[in-house]
Amino acid sequence: QHQRAELRWLCPPLQGGSAEGIERMPPLSRQRIWAFLNTHFVMLSFAFSILGSIAVSSADLDPTNPQVSRCAGVAFLMATLWMLTPIPISATALLPLVVLPLAGVMDGRKVAARYMNDTQFVFIGSFLLAVAIEEAYLHKRIALKFLQLLGVRPKWVLIGFCAITFVLSMCLSNTATSIMLMPLGQAVANKVTSSHDGG
Repeated sequence: QHQRAELRWLCPPLQGGSAEGIERMPPLSRQRIWAFLNTHFVMLSFAFSILGSIAVSSADLDPTNPQVSRCAGVAFLMATLWMLTPIPISATALLPLVVLPLAGVMDGRKVAARYMNDTQFVFIGSFLLAVAIEEAYLHKRIALKFLQLLGVRPKWVLIGFCAITFVLSMCLSNTATSIMLMPLGQAVANKVTSSHDGG
């Protein structure tokens, strides 16, 4: 009787006012919890990011400069959105154009200028070049010639990659060199694996 009274107090009686209906309800299982989280993941991610950002922005990190707390709130918002990815990463990367001027951290023109500097164009050009190399299957041809000259022994493959990286990094940035060598490295690794499997 005491247990029924507690159940009746926690939630309204079901099935015509009887507490037996409450007792027959299935317990909250892990499957239900995961189903709820999967169904409402986007909403929960947005809620956590926005509420956390507001909490960080409200913190008095520097009493003489309130922009410090606001900038920390924007950083928390972007970091959580990047980790939880309720929206595409590229969309999150464009948030400073809107959020930083609204928060009073930076002027909109200064923020937009940071997106179009020389370093960003180096990254964009490197990505486009890497995509073009993959689309033309140039990386596979280079990998074949590479293995014909040096063989498939790991020592010589590593020496060859070090030499190519050394030459490219003299005229390109390290990030651009890494982006360009990614498809080549994958092609070489696939050829080496297939040759070992076939042998």
